[in-house]
Amino acid sequence: MSSVLSNTLKEQIETTDSVIRELLGSDMTSAENGAIITSAQESALDAYGDMLVAHEKELIVQLQNLVIEYSAKIAANRKLQRLIGREIGRREVLRERIEAGEHI
Repeated sequence: MSSVLSNTLKEQIETTDSVIRELLGSDMTSAENGAIITSAQESALDAYGDMLVAHEKELIVQLQNLVIEYSAKIAANRKLQRLIGREIGRREVLRERIEAGEHI
């Protein structure tokens, strides 16, 4: 996913530079135009940063959902283990009673 985000950043910067070139024409060397270019790039980076923050929040929600899902699976697994343990114990008692000749 990070390569996708890196490509998005690269595309964002290239698009910003392309728009700036169209607006300013060939005069991209003056101090004023340099400030405009830098400001536009900063704005693009801010927008990308905001996108990364939103993406991080989505990932955190997904992680929390996975933790809940797997916690439930683990709890169900442990419950089944306890049930099996009880059933094994019950059968051991039953077997011992049969071996002892008790009528069941």
